[in-house]
Amino acid sequence: MIKIKEFGDNQQFMNYNKSVIDENYFVFYATMMSMLAPSVQIMRLYNLYDKQGVNAYCLWYSGTYAIHSFQWDEELLEALSDEIDFSEHSRYAFTGQRDLIVKLLEENEVPYQIIKDRLIYQCKKIMSFDTESQTLQKASIEDREELSKMAYLYNLDEYGKNAHRTPEFMAEIIARGVREGIMYKLVVGGEIVSMAQVMSHDFKSPIIGMLFTKAAHRNKGYGYAILTQLTNLLIANGHKRVGLLADVENKGSIKVFEKAGYQIIYKHILVALPAIAGKE
Repeated sequence: MIKIKEFGDNQQFMNYNKSVIDENYFVFYATMMSMLAPSVQIMRLYNLYDKQGVNAYCLWYSGTYAIHSFQWDEELLEALSDEIDFSEHSRYAFTGQRDLIVKLLEENEVPYQIIKDRLIYQCKKIMSFDTESQTLQKASIEDREELSKMAYLYNLDEYGKNAHRTPEFMAEIIARGVREGIMYKLVVGGEIVSMAQVMSHDFKSPIIGMLFTKAAHRNKGYGYAILTQLTNLLIANGHKRVGLLADVENKGSIKVFEKAGYQIIYKHILVALPAIAGKE
């Protein structure tokens, strides 16, 4: 039998689910960062569960409904269907466990558009790599203009028709990353060929993001080089695991990630619900 536990605020939710969130840090990271933003309005936070380990961690806030799960069945799907009024969430984004969310929406005949379909990876083991001609360095203020251009191209590659971030927005991300010492570059022959950002660097489990290689330098092993060198640096600095996200359609990147020793730990999706007929 599915039971429900409601939470009055962020802190209650996080305190009660601390062990699950800590163990699955990379799974919850994006949701937690979004939920804790100053402008976000929390609507409802609750857990669904049973004695057999079936679970769903549900967070409804400011235009988003996040549902994370590590074990689910038809009874849980039915419980979620009872708890969510999909007509109320027209134009909402749903995010979380890929298969669960797709099944939930399809069983309730709710149309949706996939925004991001991703795999969440982690790595715990230092990999060997060749540094003879490829140098990993922290980005400096002198690199900001070049890295800002690369960051904007990364945004276009990553989100395609859904890309909405301006060059100015991406330039600010780079500027902040350089100031905080979390932007890295791979230099070959004096030229920056690849870049990467370390997110969540203040915590125990860093995430590598904005991994990008210039188009003219792809298929030369530079993506693998910056990923392995940066992963090794983070592990050598005392981190027990490093995470990253991969688009399921980006087969080339997935091949590089898995070659570097990253393993899939979760399937994640972000979908948008269009306006439901009859509702403005």
